Amino acid sequence: MEQRTEDWFQARLGKVTASRVADVIAKTKTGYSASRENYMAQLVVERLTNTQAESFTNAAMQWGTDQEPFARAAYELKMGVMVDETGLVDHPTIPMAGALTDGPVRDTTRMRSLGFKVFGVQTSPLDINSRYEVVEHNVPAVIDGVLINPGDLIVGDIDGVVVVPKDAIAEVVHRVEEKNSGENLFRKAVRDGMPPSEAFAKYGVL
Repeated sequence: MEQRTEDWFQARLGKVTASRVADVIAKTKTGYSASRENYMAQLVVERLTNTQAESFTNAAMQWGTDQEPFARAAYELKMGVMVDETGLVDHPTIPMAGALTDGPVRDTTRMRSLGFKVFGVQTSPLDINSRYEVVEHNVPAVIDGVLINPGDLIVGDIDGVVVVPKDAIAEVVHRVEEKNSGENLFRKAVRDGMPPSEAFAKYGVL
């Protein structure tokens, strides 16, 4: 499934996507934020009407979309890898479920067909029989030099994985909410006619 095709947009209808997780977890001092309620209402409407909600875009955002193939090619050349584009991947029974490992993974095609999200360092044809052993679970672990503790928030998509320590989740969510508010102001300013460069200078976000 190619991204930004009709099938791709149809697959996303009524579903929480990685770029909107900030809205899902956004809170204020009195409870969940208005952005969460608005996003929830949008998803309900999409599910009921089977119609994609309108989204904002401008020339700068379109430029970024148009440049993605070139950026991907540059990354492939620099890293010596081939990037395999994917559409939206859902777990067959559990929403937003997946796995994060510091080792290789196999059966990639099968996992994708099941909609199971897995983030690893590489792929391998070898199975785990006589090679891996489960010795502990629900304990602190280190992946690529990053400490992960039980209860930490992990957000991952095709661009990578971010680990938010449990004690910092509230602060991170607050900062995400502030940034999201600034981005909304930026978009409104551009929509109202302000040049993107001027809007960026004023609000400091894109």
